[in-house]
Amino acid sequence: MLTALLLDRRYFTGYSSSDENHCIGVATSSSPEGPFLSQTLPIICNSSAGGVIDASGFEDTGGALYVVWKVDGNSLGHSTPILIQSVESDGYTLKGSATQLITNDAADGGVTEAPSLVLWAGWYYIFFSSNSYSGSIHSQLRHLSDLIYPDTHYYDVSYATAKSATGPFTKSATPLLQSGKCSTAGPGGATVLNLNSVVRSHQTRGTQS
Repeated sequence: MLTALLLDRRYFTGYSSSDENHCIGVATSSSPEGPFLSQTLPIICNSSAGGVIDASGFEDTGGALYVVWKVDGNSLGHSTPILIQSVESDGYTLKGSATQLITNDAADGGVTEAPSLVLWAGWYYIFFSSNSYSGSIHSQLRHLSDLIYPDTHYYDVSYATAKSATGPFTKSATPLLQSGKCSTAGPGGATVLNLNSVVRSHQTRGTQS
């Protein structure tokens, strides 16, 4: 998951490294088309917990800046908390300590990931993906489409709400997008823009926005 944030006429994007450590780095550019120049060192690492991925930025009212990410614990068979931490005005220097927003529970099929935080009408919404996009977490086929889209059929977009960017967040009882809704199949990785309530997500087939 890759998102960009515009700060003081510069674009900032967070990304996950492809090595075994799965750290989060930051790159900057004067244009959204790039080229982006990566910082020398990653800003977040946690290899003992499975690594960190799915970074996204958030600017709160008043200009407070945050980075949000997933601890990739499912790579080790552990939980997958979504964390948030303040950053300085440069857009990447961490300050304070991280706060857990949500983590996976029984309804999430072993994973929460791809967070996207937005403020709308006084409420903070964190959108996230749950259930497995790949792998074999289901013991039997429940739909014929499983033969073609194993596990991705259960991938979905869910959300939780709070009155503060750092929570506490309450998850919705039902996902926002599941396979079959709006002609989707395995929707996930939603990025939310506070522009006429636009939601973009990826899926295994078709298109959705």
